[in-house]
Amino acid sequence: MLGSVGGLQSSSAWRWPWRPSVAFLLCLLCIDTASAQYEQRVALVIGNGAYVNAATLKNPANDAKAMAGALRRAGFDVIEAENANRRAMIEATRSFAERLSPGGIGLFFYAGHGIQSRGANYLLPVDVTLAVEDDLKYEAMDVQDILNKLDDARVRLSLVILDACRDNPFVRPGRSMARGLAQIDAPRGTIIAYSTAPGKTAADGDGDNGIYTSELLKAIGEPGRKLQDVFEQVADAVERRTANAQIPWISSSFLGEFYFLAPPAANAALPATAPPAEGPGAVSAEIVFWQSIAYSKDPADFEAYIQQFPRGAFVPLARIRIASLSKSVPPGPATVAPVSAAVAPVPVTDESAWSDAERRAVQIALVALGHYRGQVNGEFNAETRSAISRWQAFNGQMETGRVSNEQRAQMLRDQTRLAALLTIPPQSPRGATADAVKGAQARFLRGAAFERGEEQPKDGVEAAWWYALAANDGSSAAYTNLGTLYARGTGTLQRDVDAARLLWMTAAAIGEGTASFNLGALAESGFAGPADLTAAKRWYRLGAERKHAASAAALKRLGG
Repeated sequence: MLGSVGGLQSSSAWRWPWRPSVAFLLCLLCIDTASAQYEQRVALVIGNGAYVNAATLKNPANDAKAMAGALRRAGFDVIEAENANRRAMIEATRSFAERLSPGGIGLFFYAGHGIQSRGANYLLPVDVTLAVEDDLKYEAMDVQDILNKLDDARVRLSLVILDACRDNPFVRPGRSMARGLAQIDAPRGTIIAYSTAPGKTAADGDGDNGIYTSELLKAIGEPGRKLQDVFEQVADAVERRTANAQIPWISSSFLGEFYFLAPPAANAALPATAPPAEGPGAVSAEIVFWQSIAYSKDPADFEAYIQQFPRGAFVPLARIRIASLSKSVPPGPATVAPVSAAVAPVPVTDESAWSDAERRAVQIALVALGHYRGQVNGEFNAETRSAISRWQAFNGQMETGRVSNEQRAQMLRDQTRLAALLTIPPQSPRGATADAVKGAQARFLRGAAFERGEEQPKDGVEAAWWYALAANDGSSAAYTNLGTLYARGTGTLQRDVDAARLLWMTAAAIGEGTASFNLGALAESGFAGPADLTAAKRWYRLGAERKHAASAAALKRLGG
């Protein structure tokens, strides 16, 4: 065991046999269940007021600081820039794009000067110099560039907020340069919010913040307000304050639900979390300790862990491990084999003989399994071929982009099984109905509360009902946690590694990093068959690419 509880010794970290135990796998599977409670939220906030060659604005920098703080309180990873020149804006935008993840939330906020030209909207850096209208393409930032980055990232919600309709700062605009900003049709899953109507200008405000931003800050700070309600409240308040001189405008194609701050009922159900970390190494100390004893056959090691981390994430499993060491009960038979790293032979493709309905069925299955977001039209274009290749990679098959009869049958089987896992009765096991809690995030949090036993008795089956409901609403984290419940076998929910793997693969396809980590742990442990370190590295690498810290650490540990 460790030389001392307080001082970790790196020499003892990996002295036990390589093959992880079942208990260790289950610990890995629970390590990040709670960390998936929120879909990833990333925001880029820019406020430009200190213009060198144009009229200065007093509030945008204040607006950016205040907005960045509000968004951080709402769970956003915020990239913030005040009084940015063009290079700084480009670098911030690049960093923003790198942090976005499929299925997450991307938000862009800008306060400052903006100009429309030939139907395009340009945001002006503080060092902008315009001699002719054509200079906009080289001196300013096109809003369409932001929309393209959000679309490329396949986020669930793209939110662009432009408090940028100040009056044109250049005295002699070109023929196509006009007052205010032009209306842009919002792409699918996008909301574009303007501080005033297209072609109009907005006031900078006499207070510390612009009129629009000050009202927006109030609205997003109120828990339980749906996104559409936030903007309706802001519009009403701005119109009142300006006597209808400034009328906020929205272009939207988003059909889902989103809360900056979850409803109070959902907040009450938030699972307990570990105390905030102090310093860059604080978060990993418990994980390092656990990894250093995970293979131990000495119950004293696990007792030392409980003493050091009495509220740690692994306490329940440490107690299970202590009990199992005295009983030496071998694990039960696994139900499925893990993802194989070996590339399966490529079956002969039979696509040419398929009917239009059969080809559409493939596209529908790819949508359900998280790989495809295009039109279901029976046409196997480049987007469909790319989705097929992703599905093949996830299933350890050669990435040909073409489908055989056998592969189509597997897709349809997986689609049918997934639908069955997400099909729930009208009432939960405890008698609740879907109307009791609305919205994917709130429903996910209700499931997490029952899983952890916060504010009500722990109930894994009730948690599974709420997770399935949230997954149907599009919550990738709900897929992950529902899969973990099946992997553990919770209450009357029978252990089913096949179901867990399918749910995790769907979540990973949507972009959920924790699911990739769990798939890596499944392959590494050999819990469901022979250990496959090559497959484990592949899943860990996918999680690491999605900024999942535990996946990156596991990949490094395996030398990947």
